[in-house]
Amino acid sequence: MAGKQRVHAHPPVIAHWRLLAAAFCATALGAAALTLAPSAALAETPAVTLFPANATPAVAAADDSAAVELGVRFTPAVDGKVTGLRFYKGPGNTGTHTGSLWRASGTLVASLTFPDSPETGWQTARFSSPVPVTADTTYVASYFAPHGQYATTAKFFTAPVTNGPLTAPGTHNGVFRYGAASGFPTSSFNATNYWVDPLFVAGGGGDKPSTFSFFVDTDRPAVANWDDPGPIELGLTFCSDVAGTVTALRFYKGDKNTGTHTGALWTADGRLLGSATFAGETGSGWQTVTFAEPVPISAHTTYLASYHTSVGFYSVNQNAFADVGLDSGPLHASAKAGAFRLGAGFPATASVHNYWVDVVVKPASAPAPSASASAPAPTGAPSATTSTAAGGTGGGGGGSLPITGSNAILIAGCGLLLAGTGAVLFLRARRRHRVTFVA
Repeated sequence: MAGKQRVHAHPPVIAHWRLLAAAFCATALGAAALTLAPSAALAETPAVTLFPANATPAVAAADDSAAVELGVRFTPAVDGKVTGLRFYKGPGNTGTHTGSLWRASGTLVASLTFPDSPETGWQTARFSSPVPVTADTTYVASYFAPHGQYATTAKFFTAPVTNGPLTAPGTHNGVFRYGAASGFPTSSFNATNYWVDPLFVAGGGGDKPSTFSFFVDTDRPAVANWDDPGPIELGLTFCSDVAGTVTALRFYKGDKNTGTHTGALWTADGRLLGSATFAGETGSGWQTVTFAEPVPISAHTTYLASYHTSVGFYSVNQNAFADVGLDSGPLHASAKAGAFRLGAGFPATASVHNYWVDVVVKPASAPAPSASASAPAPTGAPSATTSTAAGGTGGGGGGSLPITGSNAILIAGCGLLLAGTGAVLFLRARRRHRVTFVA
């Protein structure tokens, strides 16, 4: 007889589970290459506020029981989102408190209601959805105190207050408005801080806009048809942080402001740079005219945009520029930025009123970096931005998967899975395994 031969029978289940484990790892690694983000991105980004979390006012409850809206003007240095608001509540500041986020023009962006709490101190509420805000643009965060007794610290805003990407401008800050209902606060007294605070999270602003204006299409004047018939030129004085071109002019039209309207762009001393006639106007709302050739402007130089109406009945917000201006990205309109002239021509008379004139500015493109701006990779060394593998490069679809970050964790996990599966199945197979001797 031939020598006995030992035959090891491998149960099919072992091969089956090996295939499943391998398939899981292959699938997981493929998903990692497409969808996995670093685990840090899963954590909630803490909000930035103007004031420290434990800050307290000089006076927790002012001796004033009238209903009032109290707010703070603030400007983010980067694009981001306002996730909520908070205010400091002292004894006697009772009733239902609502919070609001406004554009500097007075347009309400979002509102919320604070939870009813008997506790004093900081009260916080979140918007139903985070509100996107734009870098270098001024907003107002406010709350309504139906029974007054608000918190105060006088002479707090004698200079700008900055914390991280948030700045509260100095002087005309700490704003309020008396009234039986919530409304846009514009008055200021003694640079007083009324202890209202936005909750800001940087990032998520998306692509930068290609043009900038002071107003958005949802902005509306307090008075659409001011009762002042007759020809008049109305304007807005402005400057830009960057050079660029003025591509168009806009104005808000009430339904009584009929007839033909012309727009003009001027230097600060009255030299006409460009003009155009508005065409295809609607009965009311924002009207826009585009220059046939965009008009170049220089950085940090004052200009004046205007439009002419032959019938009057222009739109206006009284005293909107009495103490503060408007900021929108690189564009700035200072206090007393309104301008007018009875009849036609350069509106040389400055005004504290907002006549709802606007510009559309396209910043000059930043120069592309030169080829010598970054040093080439040393000879024989791969570029830092290129990953090579057989059949592909870092930018193509056939490259190797970088074994870093979450991918490395996943690969290690797959290795443990394979090892663990093999060990368990080996023990199970050993119990069931039978050795057969064949003659």
